[in-house]
Amino acid sequence: MLPAGFHRGVADWKAYFSLVQSARAGDDVEPLRMALWKAHKTCLDLVVTHLYHIDAEPYSDTELRFLRGWCRMVDYLWVAAWPTDFDFMCEQGLDVLPERLLVGPADFSTGSDLPPEMRRTLRGIIELGESPSWRYQFNLTLWKRVMRTRSAREDVVNLLAAVFDPQRTSRLKVVELLVHLLRP
Repeated sequence: MLPAGFHRGVADWKAYFSLVQSARAGDDVEPLRMALWKAHKTCLDLVVTHLYHIDAEPYSDTELRFLRGWCRMVDYLWVAAWPTDFDFMCEQGLDVLPERLLVGPADFSTGSDLPPEMRRTLRGIIELGESPSWRYQFNLTLWKRVMRTRSAREDVVNLLAAVFDPQRTSRLKVVELLVHLLRP
């Protein structure tokens, strides 16, 4: 018996696996990725609604702040149909997030066992989680507009960097982000 509300998540996963079963070699995989992220997001949203009932005591404030930000970050990845194939994940998706729980401010110091790039990513995710709801919704609306074309989704790594780390991104990529945003 599923807990109340989880039927939507199961339905989305069934829809995804149905698409996978009907896919043939050479088919466009983007609809599969969109369905995968939709199912993932539906389930994550359902879990989030139940999280406030759990005892947060065993987790650090830093870990919980990261969790709030990650739940929002999934919205950006879903809209972008973030590729999850093996080659892409090996190239772009490994060593981005820690393989352990975050314990506190020491995780962000230069003496941390986490690499500097990962610490930067974690800070950005935590900031996303702490931004006011209205700002998050506004920025996500802009991101949806940027990601409405396949060419934008194919350049997702650079465009995400332009959004979340514009100081470290080339001005050209920031301009490309604006072009995608303003394109009719």
